[in-house]
Amino acid sequence: DCTVPKDVDILVLGGHMHEHGKALTIEAGPNVNSLTKLYGIDAWKPEYRDDPPMNLYMKNPMRLTKGTVVRTSCTWDNDTDRLLDFPSEMCVTFGFAAGTKDPVVCWSGSFSR
Repeated sequence: DCTVPKDVDILVLGGHMHEHGKALTIEAGPNVNSLTKLYGIDAWKPEYRDDPPMNLYMKNPMRLTKGTVVRTSCTWDNDTDRLLDFPSEMCVTFGFAAGTKDPVVCWSGSFSR
C-alpha cells in the first residue's frame, strides 16, 4: 500500500511483473477499507513483461487526491526450486501523470522523490 503524496491526474495506469506472474490487481480509495479495483489482470502472460495492458485516461484523466491509498497485489506461479525475488521477479504499478515533472516512487509502502 502507498498513500498518494499530492493530487495527481493519471493519464496511463498499468502493472508490471515478469515471467512467473500469475495475476496483478491495482486498487485505490480514501482508506484501506474502501478500495475500488482500477486495474486487474487475472491471467498474466509472460509477454506482458514488456508490453502490458494499460488503462488509458488521456481524454479524461483520473484524479487521485492527496491521501488516496493505492494497493498493488500480485500472485506468482513459482515452478522453480529457487526463491523468486527482485530483480528477477517483481510486482509494480506504473503510471503517467499530467502536469508533473518529478517522478514519485513508492517502494514497499514508502514514497520517495
